[in-house]
Amino acid sequence: MIVENKLGFLFNGKQIYFIDGQGKDISFDRWRVSLYYEPGFAETHFLPSQIEYDDFMEKYQPCCYDNYIAWRDESKKLDL
Repeated sequence: MIVENKLGFLFNGKQIYFIDGQGKDISFDRWRVSLYYEPGFAETHFLPSQIEYDDFMEKYQPCCYDNYIAWRDESKKLDL
């Protein structure tokens, strides 16, 4: 499997490499994303609407790894 080196994006002073888009929180009007900056470490970010969630994912997902395992394995090679 070939994994493209993704540069991620800067968010609140942290370089984000993987986004876990978790969607709408049950019983809350908010949409959740976990932003991984180190293996095993993430910052949770909430968005107030489906539109803002979709826009966020569309903008930032392409510059991140597609899945956590690929990013974790690649981060070991890159010494992140």
